[in-house]
Parts: sequence; C-alpha cells; structure tokens
Amino acid sequence: MFASMLMFCEVTNPRQLWDAHWESLSDDIEAMTRYERDDPTVTLFEDVLKDRALYEIDQVLMRNGHRLEDFPTLPKSNYIPSVHGGNRLVQEELAYDQHSLTIDADNAEDSSLRGLIRTIYPDHQCHSGDAMYLMQRSILAPKNIALRW
Repeated sequence: MFASMLMFCEVTNPRQLWDAHWESLSDDIEAMTRYERDDPTVTLFEDVLKDRALYEIDQVLMRNGHRLEDFPTLPKSNYIPSVHGGNRLVQEELAYDQHSLTIDADNAEDSSLRGLIRTIYPDHQCHSGDAMYLMQRSILAPKNIALRW
C-alpha cells in the first residue's frame, strides 16, 4: 500500500508519512522472520523492523520501475537477504540493541577500563593525531625478552 501511494499518488512528504505509519507498515515483519527462522520466540528491535520494512517496500517499488532512492527524504534500507536471512547465529548477533549497549558502556563506572582511559587520555578524541600528546601519556612496561612462542 505504501509503495502504491508513493508511485501513484503525489505524496508531498514521504518521510512524514513513513514516520507516522512505519509500525503498521511493518507489523507482519516479525511474523515473517519467525516463520523464516522457524523460531516462534524471535523478537526484533525497532531499527531492524524498519530496515526490513523498507527493504520490502523497495522490492515492490523495483518491480514497478522505481526505487527508494527516487524518494530522497525516505531512509534507505541496509537489509541484505543473503546476510540477514537463514543464519540464526548471524541474526542473534545483529539483534543486539546497539543503542542501549552504547549507553551502558558510556555510563560504565570510572573504575572500569573506560575510566582508566579517560584518566590517562583526557580529550583523546581531540588529540588522536598529536604524537606529542600521546608520547606524554605513554604507559611504560618492561620487556619480557625471555618469552618464547
């Protein structure tokens, strides 16, 4: 339906239409994924649902001589069936909620490795190309010459 509207109606703001209705446009994606993986417990994160829905819309558009790229305000799909479909382990790895993991890592205690790095290399992102900055903060460690492989 969404693809038909894009092709045959003069939608003035496709992105606004997508943002308002993406959930109803992707309501069967999770069921399709459960069927494809033969796993009734599969749940997909919002970004995965959106990506797959955009892929399916793009497939309909391509069958009719159009592409998502014809509508520059719409987000693009990164879904690749050969990568995403069929391999349960790949799917599980891709299903991590990257946003919450990033927040968890950023909120880690200062006693963690992240805290140590912040202490030794404050503003390291601003000085990553400055050799003198890095040399002044180098960590010296003894050589273990007797180590044999």
